[in-house]
Amino acid sequence: MPDRISPRDKSYQWGFWIILCLLTLFRLFYIRWGPLDLSPDEAHYWEWSRHLDLSYYSKGPLVALIIFFLTSLGEHSAFFIRLGAVIISAGASLVLFNLARVMFKSARVGFFAALLPHLTLLFSAGSLLMTIDPPFLLFWGLTISCFYRALKFNRLYWYVAGLCFGLGFLSKFTMALFLPLAFLFLRFHRRYRFWLRRREPYLALAIGAVLCYPVLLWNARHHWVTFRHLLGQAHSSASGFRLFLTGPVEFVGSQMGVISPLLWAGMLWALLESTRLGFRQRQPEHLLLSLTSLPILLLFLVLSLQTKVQANWAAPAYWSGFISAAAVFDKRYLAARARGGGRSWRSLVLVTLLTAALPTLLAYDTRLLYRLGFPPRLDPTVRLQGWRELGERVSAYREEISASQQAFIFSDRYQIASELAFYVRGQPRVYCVNLGRRMNQYDLWEGFLGLRGQDAIYVKQGNRKAEPEVRRAFARVVKEPPLPIYCGGVRVRRYSIFKCYGYRGIEIRRPKGTY
Repeated sequence: MPDRISPRDKSYQWGFWIILCLLTLFRLFYIRWGPLDLSPDEAHYWEWSRHLDLSYYSKGPLVALIIFFLTSLGEHSAFFIRLGAVIISAGASLVLFNLARVMFKSARVGFFAALLPHLTLLFSAGSLLMTIDPPFLLFWGLTISCFYRALKFNRLYWYVAGLCFGLGFLSKFTMALFLPLAFLFLRFHRRYRFWLRRREPYLALAIGAVLCYPVLLWNARHHWVTFRHLLGQAHSSASGFRLFLTGPVEFVGSQMGVISPLLWAGMLWALLESTRLGFRQRQPEHLLLSLTSLPILLLFLVLSLQTKVQANWAAPAYWSGFISAAAVFDKRYLAARARGGGRSWRSLVLVTLLTAALPTLLAYDTRLLYRLGFPPRLDPTVRLQGWRELGERVSAYREEISASQQAFIFSDRYQIASELAFYVRGQPRVYCVNLGRRMNQYDLWEGFLGLRGQDAIYVKQGNRKAEPEVRRAFARVVKEPPLPIYCGGVRVRRYSIFKCYGYRGIEIRRPKGTY
């Protein structure tokens, strides 16, 4: 069997299992007793899970289904929402370990490939926060693994690859990038080019297409809103073509920030080495790693000239990048040790791992950052603090104006609305009014037009006045003192809270093209 572990590598296998179990137990403890509130995206996906559908405005339905399943088993709490991220990250580590080990016939390569993600801010966050990225990256990795195994061992893996591709697409539409990358691999490698004439790849694609069908059906019923949104994010619609010359610099800086500079540079060097080995020496493992990583980084580098590229968008590139880094550095280390120079390579690897791990460890409890004098803007967890406090304040105001808790709650931003839905006592339905902002999922659900005569609580970010449309919609609007949110003794946000009496109806005019 190709997956058999050689006796000399058993220590690395045991080391992998011990570290994975310890990390998983720590993360379970952290999501149960840790200091961080739900992130806005987590709260929003939890809102999706309360309105199950074939798809949603910006993403597929898988994240909502996972949260729905876990909260149905337990309760609607942060622990059960985030439980999926912990379980999925453990599964992804297992897939990464096994793929690297099988590719290079070395449990040591598998050990380091699986260890590297846990040292980075990007993937450590994905191991705790239940967003679309954990299931997407799991199925991205499973698709690559099944694709490789179909080429090397058993053609039945083609069909499993198709299944994993479809599930990945239901997580995040970036999964579609795998198709051209797989085609490029089959086209460039002569030994496997014959698969382009076989039926298995196309049957696998058909399996994936069946799983993607609900997203297409939902979009057909909703005027293809997801595709309009994706075009809007790329600034390819009403805004026209624009160039941001600082975009590539910001993109590279963000990648170094979430991966760590030394590790990112080392990974890039390893991928370039994989490209050389893949194209010049026709090594299929390195060619596959190169083609499922570097083109993605290049794509988002180019896209950064046109729009703001979020740091996590390029995350699938690092799945292959971690394996490439582990394999190339292991090869160079063994060669250097044979010449008596392995000590310098060990020192380089140790420094790289420590510089990656330190910021990640600090992110688990950022109070040390404030003690060292770092400003809150350098705290990656600022957006995950203060929501519980806001929910308690809104709960108190809601009880003041409506003893029966019939007053409804609304905001002008989906992030605030979603957090309030979770942290206000009783987890009521919360609405998001559209006064000219970009469209979001709340606009596709039933609004509060039918709640005439009721009182309400309106929440905005910042110390601001209520919009004229909101004031006209109620008989009386009273602004309460702004609620400040502090991190490390420094105010990082403020919220304006309005008590609104006697809802009379509101006219919502969403500008065209704001997707």
